[in-house]
Amino acid sequence: MTREISRYGIGLLHRGCGSVGDATVKMASDTREYRYRVAIEWCRPADNGMFMSGGRFLNKVENDE
Repeated sequence: MTREISRYGIGLLHRGCGSVGDATVKMASDTREYRYRVAIEWCRPADNGMFMSGGRFLNKVENDE
């Protein structure tokens, strides 16, 4: 789940501890879907077995990649 988003980065809430490093994040609405490469810079435990992480956008991934 996205917990916050800006022009430069994204904050996520998820199950399981993610790894620091590059990842692909998919965001979708009813009519569009986007994929971005994100440099995940931190991950830490939150309540109820969840984790929070945050990273900065690197670039948009085109559909054919």
